[in-house]
Amino acid sequence: MCSRVPACGFDRLAPPWLTLLAAALPVLVVPMATEAVARRRGRTARRVPAWCWLPPALVAVACTLAGIGVAPLLGLARNAHSALEASRVTLARRCRPRGTAGRR
Repeated sequence: MCSRVPACGFDRLAPPWLTLLAAALPVLVVPMATEAVARRRGRTARRVPAWCWLPPALVAVACTLAGIGVAPLLGLARNAHSALEASRVTLARRCRPRGTAGRR
């Protein structure tokens, strides 16, 4: 029925939008997985901040617009790298002796 109606353009508008969505969503896997692990360990629930997933999502969307086929994987790898770096910094802060916050 839609093929006879000239104003029906959903079939032309949906694929580009879904392509960008498919590039942006995989980066949410890493922060959601780390939050799920933290909740299983007994930590209280907290919101996942946008800085955890927005920059890698923008990288993935930009790569998709540039025509790079592995853009979702690039965004996911960038997000995993950021998460590992953040956990390394957090671990280094926990292991530092008290009273040495500003000393070198």
